[in-house]
Amino acid sequence: MVGVDAPTEATPVKRVVHLSSVHDAADPRILHREAKTLAAAGYDVVVVAKHAGEEYADSVRIAPIPVPKNRLSRILLAAPRTALRARALRGDVYHIHDPELLPWAWLLQRMGRRPVVYDVHEYYAESILTKDWIPRFLRRPLSKVVDWLEKAFARSLAAVVTVNADMELSFAKLGAHAVAVSNYPERTLAERVPPSGLKESFDILYLGGASRLRGYELMLRVMEQVSEAEPNARCVVVGPIDRTGISNEATALERALLAENVLLPIGPVPYEAVPRFLAASFIGWVPWRDTPNNRRGMPLKLFEYMSAGLPVVASKIGLIAEIVAGAGCGLLIAPEDVFAHAEAILSLLGDRDRAYELGQAGRSAVLETYNWESQGKHLLALYRELLDGSP
Repeated sequence: MVGVDAPTEATPVKRVVHLSSVHDAADPRILHREAKTLAAAGYDVVVVAKHAGEEYADSVRIAPIPVPKNRLSRILLAAPRTALRARALRGDVYHIHDPELLPWAWLLQRMGRRPVVYDVHEYYAESILTKDWIPRFLRRPLSKVVDWLEKAFARSLAAVVTVNADMELSFAKLGAHAVAVSNYPERTLAERVPPSGLKESFDILYLGGASRLRGYELMLRVMEQVSEAEPNARCVVVGPIDRTGISNEATALERALLAENVLLPIGPVPYEAVPRFLAASFIGWVPWRDTPNNRRGMPLKLFEYMSAGLPVVASKIGLIAEIVAGAGCGLLIAPEDVFAHAEAILSLLGDRDRAYELGQAGRSAVLETYNWESQGKHLLALYRELLDGSP
C-alpha cells in the first residue's frame, strides 16, 4: 500500500465508510486498493457491501449487507439499506461506488454534514445502451436519464473519483471536484509472478467477467480454431460468465469445448488467488467487442496480464489499443475477427522468444507507470484535502 505519515496520537482518527449495494466487499478496487491504502495511512476504514459475514481484512472492517434477490430489489431496497447502515457508522467521509446510491449519498451529505465521494467505475450512461436485459426501446431514454441524474448529483457532492483522465475531465467540466485514480495493480504483483517466457504452458487466460459484449462468443469460436491447430491449447476463464444474449450455436459450441477440455471455466476466485492463475498461463486475452463503454475502458485484467509478463492479445479498440501499443506488450486484433484472433494466439504459442519480449515490455510498463503506487497518492491527497483542508 502507498505509505504516508500516520496521524499522531493527538490527532483524532477519522472514519472513512466505503459503501456499495452492487459490488462485493472484497472487490479489488474497493477493498484491496482504496480501503487498505486509506487504512495504512491511519484512517479508520469500514466497507459496507455484500459479504459472507462481518470480519476484518487486515485493518479494514467489513460490515456486510444482505445480498439483493434481483436488480429491482438492489435498486429499490439494497441502496437505501446500504446508505442507512453506512450512516449508522457515523463516518467522517462516505465513499460510494454505485450510481444507485447517488440520491442517498446526497441525503447523507445534506443531513449528516459530512463529505461524500462518488467513485465512478465506468461510463454508466453509455453502458446502458448495450445492456441485453434492458428492452431495446428503453435503452436510449434510460441512458439519458441516468446521464442527467449522475451529472446533477455529482456536482453537489464533495468530490468525484474517476478511473481515468478522460472521465476526470468530463466531470471537471461540469464543475465537480474530480480526481483520476486509475485502477492499476500493485507493483508487488509483478514481483510475485514468474515471467511468461519461462513456462511451457499453453493456457490462454481471461480474467474477470465474460459476456457477449466482452467477446465470449468470439472466444468460443476462436478456441475452436486454435485447438484444431494446437491440441494442447485451452482457454481458462477466471470469473463469472454471463450468457445473456448468447446464440444457440455458441451454446452448443461451448458444450463441445467443455467436453474436450479446450474451455476451462473456473468462476470467481478470491483476489489473493489471481497470481496463481497468472503464473500458470502463457497469454493474456482481452477480446472485447467495440462498444462505446468498452472503447473508453481500461480493464484491470490488462494490467494484471502485463504485471505477470504475459504477452497480450487484445481487440484494437480505444484506450486498450493505446496502452498495448504504447507499451509494446502484445498484439492488437480487429474486434470480432475470429481468424485474426486465432492466428495471433497461435503465433505467440509458436514463438516463445517473441512472447517473452512482449511480456517483459508489459511488465516494465507496469513497474514504471501502470501501478497502484502511482495512483494511491492521488487518493490520499484528496482525503487530506477533504478532512484536513491541506493539499
